Amino acid sequence: MKKLYLILFALPLFSISQNLPTIYSETNFEERYVERGKLFEESYHRFLNNINQNMSDYDDEGSWGYEEECENIFNHYKRTGTITERMWIDLSCVCSPFCYERGITTSKNASSTLSPHGDYSYNISNIDDYDPRTAWVEGRSDYGIGEYFEINAFDPHPGTLFFILNGLQKSVNLWKYNSRVKTFKVYYNETPLCYLRLEDNMQWQSFNLSDMPDDLDSYHDGDDRRNITFRFEIVDVYPGMKWKDVCITEIRALSHY
Repeated sequence: MKKLYLILFALPLFSISQNLPTIYSETNFEERYVERGKLFEESYHRFLNNINQNMSDYDDEGSWGYEEECENIFNHYKRTGTITERMWIDLSCVCSPFCYERGITTSKNASSTLSPHGDYSYNISNIDDYDPRTAWVEGRSDYGIGEYFEINAFDPHPGTLFFILNGLQKSVNLWKYNSRVKTFKVYYNETPLCYLRLEDNMQWQSFNLSDMPDDLDSYHDGDDRRNITFRFEIVDVYPGMKWKDVCITEIRALSHY
């Protein structure tokens, strides 16, 4: 009788999993490991070494029309002769008329978050701060199965390409030591949509929801398409060498119209 109960319990789970398609992320590079934090900091310092010319280049591009945030960056530069790391990160989108990523996705909330370690936080806002040294880390004591984060997407459609950095990518060692996501269950406005299988490397991974049999347009309903919430729930992980904490460094989207 006990075996029968176990079978009956497993059948609904098996049935549900069979009803959802599985999509697989793609990468365009062969390197598995990247010292992303070190490269990030080196790029910032190279920018500062020739800041006058670099800021002039951004000024020319930004002449299409400043946002207030961009003006604040330029005013800070004119007063001090330098800019902060955060300003440097924001330049590529805030001050460039050629950026199509900004505003398409924003972090919303998470089911749990690891407690801060000194000045270093693991908040959900880390997944869209364009800084590869920060990450969201779930707060469970185990591998975080069932934990999730949510993002808001502005007017997504089948041409929307999502990008993700799996794991804690500040350094190769931290990426290895902490756990990464192997499979997400993706929800669209709380409706199960698909399973997403990620690769176990430090490259940018992309996926397109239009790869599913029913494309994303079939889920739109009038004005709701402009306020979409996607939930990414941890289903399976690649275990870390030291810690069970599951990390995601970045997620963003790029629309092709």
